Amino acid sequence: MPQQEDLYLRLSQILECEIWHHKQTRAELFAEQCRNDELQIDIQQQAHVMAQWQEACQTSYASLEEHRIQNASLKREMEELAVELARSKRLTSDPFVGAAAKSGMAEMTEAGFKKEPSSEPVGGEGGANGDEGGDGDPEAWWPDFIRDVQEHLGQLR
Repeated sequence: MPQQEDLYLRLSQILECEIWHHKQTRAELFAEQCRNDELQIDIQQQAHVMAQWQEACQTSYASLEEHRIQNASLKREMEELAVELARSKRLTSDPFVGAAAKSGMAEMTEAGFKKEPSSEPVGGEGGANGDEGGDGDPEAWWPDFIRDVQEHLGQLR
């Protein structure tokens, strides 16, 4: 029976080796499953962080777009106000605009664009014509201007 003992010995050694390999495989499989679980947790955390970043970026982009629109609107309003200011200055300083200036000034004062009374007289020391009134009234020069135009045209006799 020595052959049978050798056969049993060899079978037991093979079985022992297979059990060892099985344990190693199970240990490696368990380690791989643990590693896989850790990676899944990391992936979920990174996905959560990315979702937060995405939300923050969308909020930032929406806010930025809103501010760009507001900036463009304000620039448009500033340009319109600059044009209106230039027109207003031209109307108040140009003595040859005629009745349009007077009606334009009346419209502006009716619309709420009244000039604040200033402590300094218009035109430096005196008024616009050198009069000493200097109340800052942009229409104070009007009667003298009409008389000057009439004299120039020879209508005043």
